[in-house]
Amino acid sequence: MKKKKFMSLMSLIIMLTVTGCSQPYDFDLAEHLSLGSYSGIEVSLSELEARLEQNTDDLLEQNSTENEITDRPVKNGDIANIDYTGTLNGEVFPGGSATNYDLEIGSGVFVEGFEEGIIGKNIDNIFDVKTVFPEDYVYNQDLAGQEVNFNIKVNSIKEKIIPDLTDEFIKDFTDYETIDEYKTETRLTLKSDFTWNKVIENSVVISYPKKNVEKYYNNMVKTYESYALQYGYTLESFISQSKGQSIEEFLTEAAEYAKSQVKQEMIMFSIARAENIEIDDDEYKEKSIEYAEKFGFDSVRDMEKAYTKETVKMNMLMEKVIDYVVGLSVETE
Repeated sequence: MKKKKFMSLMSLIIMLTVTGCSQPYDFDLAEHLSLGSYSGIEVSLSELEARLEQNTDDLLEQNSTENEITDRPVKNGDIANIDYTGTLNGEVFPGGSATNYDLEIGSGVFVEGFEEGIIGKNIDNIFDVKTVFPEDYVYNQDLAGQEVNFNIKVNSIKEKIIPDLTDEFIKDFTDYETIDEYKTETRLTLKSDFTWNKVIENSVVISYPKKNVEKYYNNMVKTYESYALQYGYTLESFISQSKGQSIEEFLTEAAEYAKSQVKQEMIMFSIARAENIEIDDDEYKEKSIEYAEKFGFDSVRDMEKAYTKETVKMNMLMEKVIDYVVGLSVETE
């Protein structure tokens, strides 16, 4: 099993299990979950290919390099380093100014017309761009529908160089040796993700088992509290700095994360029980060696100390259940 697939599967449960969060579901799951269809999930091959192409483009983009440009103006796709000041009726408005800001032209992160106004400008050019905020602009309602002026200076221009997709690139930047191997394994991972997500969509939670949700919720909060303490922050300030969220938004996210994890585990155990899928001692012994190696541990014992044997075994069961469901899927055009 390739490392990429392994990491994807492990992240289903181990993402926040540094302190151990595996938990029993020794009760009637039918009281909490209406298990949806998991046999015969249709997987569109054309959609898989589109996702593979997007993943590949993202991989190339993530490993692009930048070339300093001095002999031409800004064009679409460039990274322009700019200073800008925004004014509304001649007054500077909050959040509308920055210095030495790297902006990828064409990214669409700024209000319409802003990036287009930089195209064709040279280094050290200072100019104005007038633009209108959309009527439904929610980040600052005082700006919604308003015409504003941005005074902009171009400090430097960089051209993004996207690498070619070659066997050498794949060997250098992935866990695979060739393009064919990368595409084959990535298709399998995408198919697994798509199929499992469909099973999740098809299933409906009747009620969440409170203790199971609380364990994931508390574990996520405690994890971030430990990070905050490590860096000398309060939890609230650490969340603001690292995630750009209020404490209320973070706690809402933690609650949703906990519910999503518990839903997946209830689905997993429901299918495992219905289909008599389990991890016996011999299978655990064999696969735990593989897991330890792929997850970067010196030994199985070290891995079990970090995550607990129960958590590792739960991941093995999750992998086995997903593989079973994928085996029942039907490929379509």
